[in-house]
Amino acid sequence: MKNNYLIATLVALLSSIFISKSQNLDWTAPETTGTGNASIAFPQGSILFNGVELSDPQAILGVFYINDNGEYICGGCMDFNDDGVCDNLAEGFVEGGSPSYIEGGNISIPAWGADSGQDNGFSSNETILFFLQIDGVNYPGGDITLASGSINFEANTYPVISSINFQANSALELEPCSCSDASITTTISTIASLNDACTIQAANYCGSDPSQANYCNVEGFNFLFVNNQFNPEEVCEDTSGCTCEDADNYDPSATEDDGSCIINGGCSDSLAFNYSGSECDNSTFIDENCQYSGCTCTNAVNFEPTATIDDGTCAVIDGCSDPLASNYSGDDC
Repeated sequence: MKNNYLIATLVALLSSIFISKSQNLDWTAPETTGTGNASIAFPQGSILFNGVELSDPQAILGVFYINDNGEYICGGCMDFNDDGVCDNLAEGFVEGGSPSYIEGGNISIPAWGADSGQDNGFSSNETILFFLQIDGVNYPGGDITLASGSINFEANTYPVISSINFQANSALELEPCSCSDASITTTISTIASLNDACTIQAANYCGSDPSQANYCNVEGFNFLFVNNQFNPEEVCEDTSGCTCEDADNYDPSATEDDGSCIINGGCSDSLAFNYSGSECDNSTFIDENCQYSGCTCTNAVNFEPTATIDDGTCAVIDGCSDPLASNYSGDDC
C-alpha cells in the first residue's frame, strides 16, 4: 500500500497538483469497502468555482486517491442531477429526501477507505484530492477551509468543509509539477521551512534531465513529497539519441542509441585497430578508414597484406636489415 506521511501544515495543497484541467479522470463510482468511509460534508454555499458559488446542475464533485500505479482513482463522488453518473452516493440527493445542493440543500460525499492488503481506496492519513467536473473538464480544488476535521483520510470521521474553490487558471496547468513556479509553491510538513518543500502529485519525477516527460525542476527544495512519499529517488527514463562518442552528432544525455550517429572516418570492423566501439555499430560511416595491425614487411614469411600498422611481429628469413646492403629487406621490414 501507499506510504503516507503526516502533513501538518496545509497551504493551498491541492492548487499545486500537476494535473491540468484537461486531465481525463475516471468518474466511475467506487464500490463500498469494509473499512468504511469518511463522510465529507459540504454545507450550502461552500463550493466555489472561480470564486463564485457553484450553480451548474450538471457539475460532478468527487474525491480521488492515488493508487499503487500512480493513477488517480475515484474514491467517492456525486453529481447534482439524476443522470446515472455518481448519483445517490451523497446524502441529500435521495428520492424524496432533502433538497439537492443546487436547490439549497447540504451534501456529503463518502470517501471510501482501502481494505487491508487492498488498493481499493484511501489509505490512513492519505491526502484526499478534490475535483470538480464541468462540461467534461476536470478542475482540482484548493483554498480549502475546514470547519472541522481534516482532509487527511481516516475512516468513520466527519470532516466539514466550509469553503473550497475550484479555479480555472493557467497555474493549474503546470507540467509536470508545481515546483516549476515558486509563486505557487506548497509548503507542507513541520520539518520544512517556508518555501523549502515541494509537492508533486505524480507517480514519479526526474529532476536531472529537462528532456524527460516527467521532468520537474526541484532545484533549491530540500523536501519533496512525491505521490505521498517523502524524498523518493528520481526516476529518469531512457533518452534516445546518438550514444557513439566518436560521432559528429554525439548526444551525451542519450541513454539509448537511436541509430542516428554519423561518423566521418572511423571504423565499424571490431577486428580493426581503430574500431570505433560497439556503441557505434549502428552508426553511418562516411569515408570509413579501418586500420589493421600485423606484419607489413612484404619479405616476411608472415606478411599480412591487409595490415596497415606494423606490430613488430615480422619474421624475415635470409634477409638483411642493413640499408647499405645489396640484399636490404626494405624500410617496411
